[in-house]
Amino acid sequence: MLLSGATGGIGRAIAGQLAERGASLVLSSRKGDELDRLAQSLPGGPDRHHTVVADLAELGAAEELIEKAGDLDGLVANAALPASGKLENFSSEEVQRALRVNLESPILMGRALAMRLAEKGEGHLVFISSISALRGLPKTVTTYAATKAGLASLAEGLRLELLGKPIKVSTIFPGYIRSEMNEHVANTPLIVDTVPGVRAIVAAIDPHLDVEVTGSDTDWTARVFETDTAAKEFPEVSVVKVSGGSTFEFEPRKSLPLTVV
Repeated sequence: MLLSGATGGIGRAIAGQLAERGASLVLSSRKGDELDRLAQSLPGGPDRHHTVVADLAELGAAEELIEKAGDLDGLVANAALPASGKLENFSSEEVQRALRVNLESPILMGRALAMRLAEKGEGHLVFISSISALRGLPKTVTTYAATKAGLASLAEGLRLELLGKPIKVSTIFPGYIRSEMNEHVANTPLIVDTVPGVRAIVAAIDPHLDVEVTGSDTDWTARVFETDTAAKEFPEVSVVKVSGGSTFEFEPRKSLPLTVV
């Protein structure tokens, strides 16, 4: 499985949890040295996990990445630029860069890989969107939210195009998970730490994985219901919607302002 944005905080955590559950990964980001260290640190090491350096802001990088990644059974399109700040403060070049990394590259990778997976007869395309895609938000994430809304629509449309074929398409809308994108934010309501937040993401990427969950004193519990497995409880979950995979049902223990779709 190809994981883009693998050296970011959430990307590293996704890689670690997938590798612990037996996945063989193709890790990609702009940072070659960090990719090598990540591959070395994962269960199975570089014998099982490969790296491809790619700057998805560059023209042609997305298609080249798919070619270099080799034989794949899936994609986790996780790479994204934060694109934070008011729209008026963005240059045209910065807008174009955010669009290319956050939206154009997943479109091109999804197109190329969907054709391969259709020929192969199996596969899973996972697009990491954001809770900000569900409603326009002011001040800091206008551009970012627009790219993530586009990504969500891409995944929904592609899922319909592939109906009847043995390819799953999932859209994941994480809420506020602690990462380098928001480490400067002192007080964000409902933010969760990286590990429990990513645990829920990984469960959505492959709901049949054997996920071990430790206890937590959080005020929130989410249950993942599968038709062929027992319900599992996940503490501190900030994923609010998954299509084409698991269904997350939130049970608040106290009233907090969270929209669940």
